[in-house]
Amino acid sequence: MKRIVFFLAWMIFGSSTLVFGQGTWTLQTNPTTSPGVSMQFVSVTEGWISLDSNQLLHTTNGGINWNIVTPNSTDVTWGADAPGSRISFISPTTGWVIKTFGNIDNTPLGAVLYKTTNGGNTWTKTVLSNTFGDLGVKVQFVDANNGWILLYNMSTDTPTFLKTTDGGTTWVPTNGGGIFYYLNSTTGYSFAAGPNLPPPYTISKTTNGGATWTTLYTDSTPGGLTAMQFLDINQGWVVGDNGKIMKTTNGGTTWTSTTPPGSENYNDLLVNFVDSNTGWISARDNNLFFMLHTTNGGNTWTQQLLPFSSRVYSAYFWDANNGWAASDWNSTSPAQIARYTNTGLGVSTVINEFNEFAVYPNPNNGTFRFRVESLNWPLQIEIYDTAGRKVFTKNVVVREDNVVVFNPQNNGLYFVAVKDGEKIYHKKIIVKKE
Repeated sequence: MKRIVFFLAWMIFGSSTLVFGQGTWTLQTNPTTSPGVSMQFVSVTEGWISLDSNQLLHTTNGGINWNIVTPNSTDVTWGADAPGSRISFISPTTGWVIKTFGNIDNTPLGAVLYKTTNGGNTWTKTVLSNTFGDLGVKVQFVDANNGWILLYNMSTDTPTFLKTTDGGTTWVPTNGGGIFYYLNSTTGYSFAAGPNLPPPYTISKTTNGGATWTTLYTDSTPGGLTAMQFLDINQGWVVGDNGKIMKTTNGGTTWTSTTPPGSENYNDLLVNFVDSNTGWISARDNNLFFMLHTTNGGNTWTQQLLPFSSRVYSAYFWDANNGWAASDWNSTSPAQIARYTNTGLGVSTVINEFNEFAVYPNPNNGTFRFRVESLNWPLQIEIYDTAGRKVFTKNVVVREDNVVVFNPQNNGLYFVAVKDGEKIYHKKIIVKKE
């Protein structure tokens, strides 16, 4: 499935370190083959995933079991993979889901909104548009009455912003500043930019519920914006391509880069902070899929490999110890769902992989040597595949024994981690067996 890239280009509007991180990602059973394009949890055990089909997934036990929910079985709809979220719950009982009429492989035919007030047992339907080309991009509610919707016409490159003050019974046109993130019924932020478009990129703010927008910040650095989150009126994050991670502490007036060195080629898709210190950003580096994780507001980042064969499409973290992510599918693997749990394991010192850990030759045929500047021996060597599975372990007692004989079944990309009890060194290797 290809990500829909339009990013509203029509609008007028630190030093960090990267290492392996603590926490564990475990695959869960996915009862469908459809990717989860949007996700939200309403408690640590109950959550929803909006699929790219006309269906949803619902769990009440933290994802051990996912049940398929179809808001309307007669509607031919799909869920767009676009910036923003297609699902918005304000409580365990009350939520909204936006879908797009038509077939995923053809031009959109309009948008429809489904609402539940009894935890998904029943859904009411509101047709938002029957216009050829209209796509349902985002829905967000901040309480039982106030909500906003963004439609985008793929044929004319025209956005439509809608607002409700009665819980979605009626919708009226309003103004927009791009992909929005509202904090309450009056205050919201937005960005209008996208991948493959040149800078500058702009961030805007409204204080009257979307009636008017003011440009706060213009970003002239390469890398289109892809996601935004604000914790309160002052603290916010925005991420994008070229490894872009920016933070504000003054309501968007100024932004500081917290991109870790060496990640400038990453594509950062989603951002989810649970407090001012703890957050995750989903990232991709070629065929490696992972989360960047911080516990100090972005001063340092750890890298958590995901057990996925495709890129992350959606993620949600309930707290510092519980999170979920859903992936796309590819020709060899169906869409996947994984849960994050914090193991409490960490490292006391962060090591720059380029300066203090070397693997040679690289690429190699599965046999290689390593050099590490660690003062603490013995060492433990672990190798992971791109699905996050540990495929090799070796304990090294003496410095001279720095040869690794690794015989994987498949060629390709692997991650080598060397642990000395305090520090973790890591390196990507490519195995090419003749």
